[in-house]
Amino acid sequence: MTRITAARAALSRAVVSWWRHGQRLARGAALALACMAGLSAHAIERIEWALPELPPVFFYDSEGRPPTGPAQLGRGSGDGYLREIMLNAPGVRHEIVGMTYARAWAEMERGREICIPAVVKLDERSERAWYTPMSPPPPMTVVVRADRVREVLGDSAVASLAALLARPELTALVPAGRAFGPEINALLAQPDVQTRIERLRYSSSTQAAQMLMLGRVDYWMEWPHVAEWQMRNLPRRPPMTWRPVLEFAVDKHLYIACTRSAAGRKAIELIDQAIRQAAREPAYRNAAVNWYPPEIRESVAPRFKRFFDERSRKPMIE
Repeated sequence: MTRITAARAALSRAVVSWWRHGQRLARGAALALACMAGLSAHAIERIEWALPELPPVFFYDSEGRPPTGPAQLGRGSGDGYLREIMLNAPGVRHEIVGMTYARAWAEMERGREICIPAVVKLDERSERAWYTPMSPPPPMTVVVRADRVREVLGDSAVASLAALLARPELTALVPAGRAFGPEINALLAQPDVQTRIERLRYSSSTQAAQMLMLGRVDYWMEWPHVAEWQMRNLPRRPPMTWRPVLEFAVDKHLYIACTRSAAGRKAIELIDQAIRQAAREPAYRNAAVNWYPPEIRESVAPRFKRFFDERSRKPMIE
């Protein structure tokens, strides 16, 4: 009987131990399911991107239609950045809507959940959007005809926009609806210089380069790769000269901005993580510089390398 009693006691202890272990497993499984549900609740399934037509940064197709998703992105520098970001954010549906920068900011102000690539961060927009650095900017440049360099720019290696705008005999050509940073925006907003500024809404045409070539304006302020692309597409390419704009801060970044909301925060965190991964790869690092004129490409190489090395190491959300 003693042996039977001992066996029963041992069996009882084993059953209790097995039951307690089962309870722990059940609680662990329930906790895991709860965590998965929490992750699912906080995950983002869709990002809507606003994309302007701005060759060679962003290309639309031959019929003027914007891409609708990552597979349709073109060969532009901004297209290259976006493609690598999307490849490093799997499981998210990326939808692209064609619109100008001006309209995109207006839509964001109205509360639309949207992300805008390749933007300059301005203080007046800081309450409207979350930001994460996408790339370093090229130098903003003033472009003039080579036969008028001495007349318009003199011998300086840089061009002061303030000094150029102060000369009443000169007319500037500036893209409409674009932000260039606080200092340049303030210079362009001066009431007494408005008659000396021609503002041109950008399209995929070469209209700006043609206006400069024909002498309808004296100088043109534009990203160097945008100006280079337009001039490449003229029937006859005229000799042109670039000068970096003195007032443009090259130590700043070009950003991706997403609506400043709970959903926008999730989107910007995912985009920031994707950029950190993409910034290690040549396809992302070289997306823009391959479009720059050779002299600009060489001058920005060390700065771009420093940016991408740092960008790959840590989160950057503002």
